[in-house]
Order: sequence, then C-alpha cells, then structure tokens
Amino acid sequence: MSKADRIAILQDTLSKMSSEHYSTNSTIMDYTGCDLPTNPGSPIIEVTSEKTQDAILGCTDKTTILNFASGTRPGGGARNGVQAQEEDLCLCSDLLLHLEAHPSLYQSNRAPNAPPEYLDWMIVSPEITFIKDGQYQPTPPMQVSVITYPAPNTRIARCRPGTVLERRAVHIIDAAVAMSTDTLVLGAWGCGVFGNNPKSVALAFKKAISSHSGSIKKVIFAIYGNDNNFNAFRTVFGDGKDTGVNKGRK
Repeated sequence: MSKADRIAILQDTLSKMSSEHYSTNSTIMDYTGCDLPTNPGSPIIEVTSEKTQDAILGCTDKTTILNFASGTRPGGGARNGVQAQEEDLCLCSDLLLHLEAHPSLYQSNRAPNAPPEYLDWMIVSPEITFIKDGQYQPTPPMQVSVITYPAPNTRIARCRPGTVLERRAVHIIDAAVAMSTDTLVLGAWGCGVFGNNPKSVALAFKKAISSHSGSIKKVIFAIYGNDNNFNAFRTVFGDGKDTGVNKGRK
C-alpha cells in the first residue's frame, strides 16, 4: 500500500469523526519520579499474531490498548502516510485528533534539555472510537481506552534502555489498572525503528504484570508481521496462545 493510499484512508476516517471534546477527553499523565506501590495480579496472557485493532474485535469488557508512540510528533507520521503501529491505529480511529490536542507533550520532548529517552509523560485517552479493522474495512464503532507512551529510542538515547523499559512498563500497567481495565492489549513496544530487543521488552512487561496488574483479567500481546518479535514473546510467556487473526473473544 502506498503512502498516498494510507493518507486517503486517514482522511476518510477523520471525515467520519466528530470534532468535539478532543482536548478534554484525553489527559497527560506525568510519571516522573513516581515510586508506585506494588499491586500484584495474575491475568491470563495471550500472544497473538494480530494487529492491535484486530485484537480488540470481539472484546466485550473494558479494554485498553497501548499506542507505541512517537515522542516528538502526534501520531508519528500518520498524516504523511508512514506505516507503523501508531500510524495504523490512527488510520482506523479518532486517536490522532486526541493526540494533536496536546502539543505541549511533544514540544517538551523536542526541547534541548529533554532527556534522550523522552519524558515519562503519557497521554491517557479513555474513549477512542475505532471504526475500521486492521484491513481498513468498516466495523461497527467500538470505544476503547488508549495509553500513548513512547518506548526509549535506542538509536538516539544515551541511557540504559532496560532500566527505562522496566520503569515505563510499570507505568503502563498502573495506568491501565487506574482505568479499571479488564483486557489490556500490548505488543512488541519499541521493537521496530526504536531498536529495542524484543526479549527485553517482553521481560519488562512480564515483571510489571506480575507486580502491578491488580484486577486486570487478560493481557493480549498483539504482534503482527514480525516473526522474531512474535517468537521472543512466545518464549518469554510460554503458554501464551496464538489465536490467529480475527478470532473473536468473550
């Protein structure tokens, strides 16, 4: 699919969305220096080869997904036809409009004194409406919560990415619990152009889920189009079941 095709899909999606309440329906959460108390849990773990927006199909409980965010541009390159997980989510929902309502986060991450791994700031969006599936076909509108948080970019960060991954994995799980999430959809966060090791990311999430997942009932790792990433998560999570594409869930 060409960049022009993807831009056209985005424009079609946004044309179907209301412009109301985008600045008030999402909030910036600052986790800088937070020492979060443990909140152990033992959710069902599932590893699937789906796209994120296909993994939510059939979910009937309170569902939250993780957006593998750009730290410096709302929606990454969605308006320019770039193809990655964040951009793909924007093509299927009103997520981009929520992110563009918070330019201060991106401006802060671009500032000369910003940490190279970006700030520990996330955007929490409790009501993002999806109207297309992973093949960009129309679906009945579905609302989910979205956590927008950048992984450390190992190609530019002068830091220990493992330390940042572990810290932010806890932040993600904590935010999901705070939104009363039943099903949380994660994935190979930061394992594309940001260059993070998929095993390290999987282990960071495994540790955070064990220590902080509280009342979350299920965690789905949706890992599409990369066998190395998929296999790394299957190795770490063992019996996580690959349900394939478009298998509805109860």
